[in-house]
Amino acid sequence: LYKRQNVDLLVFSSSYHGGLMQNYWAYANTAHFVGAVSNLPCAVIAPDGQLLESSTNYHHSVVARINMDCGVFHLDCNWDKIKAAKRKYGDRLRMRDSGLIGSVVLSSESADLTMDGIAGEFGLEPLDKYMRRSAEMQDGNRQSWQNRQSQPNGQSQPNGQSGAQRAAVEGNPALCAKT
Repeated sequence: LYKRQNVDLLVFSSSYHGGLMQNYWAYANTAHFVGAVSNLPCAVIAPDGQLLESSTNYHHSVVARINMDCGVFHLDCNWDKIKAAKRKYGDRLRMRDSGLIGSVVLSSESADLTMDGIAGEFGLEPLDKYMRRSAEMQDGNRQSWQNRQSQPNGQSQPNGQSGAQRAAVEGNPALCAKT
């Protein structure tokens, strides 16, 4: 993946289409994806993996206007901040919510605003950082549970549930408290 290089645009010119991998590559890199594939559908895909435009059996090329001044943000821990930013900036901040994945693409629609500036002003945590932090917390809960299992008498929780099991049922406010 190109994630470490912090790319904004993946351009894929190939005879191999990739199918759903195109959407995955866009999402995994949180980058726009432009696919130009010989004799197969060509596509422009948003950083959240959602198809923006595609060629058809009648038109073999695709044209789309994309806003590169954007970011992908998970709704968890950011929702109230996103609403506050939308209240302040209105139409100058666009939110595209494709549904079902818990994240949105925000873009600055104004020459005098940048998405980095808006994210900094409201303390918005990018999707990548949120996902890393979430995985670290899950790993910590899993390790804690494994440590308790190796102790005499097994689990030390009064109801027999580990912290990770309780968090899965009740939600984990600690994840958002750290942002």
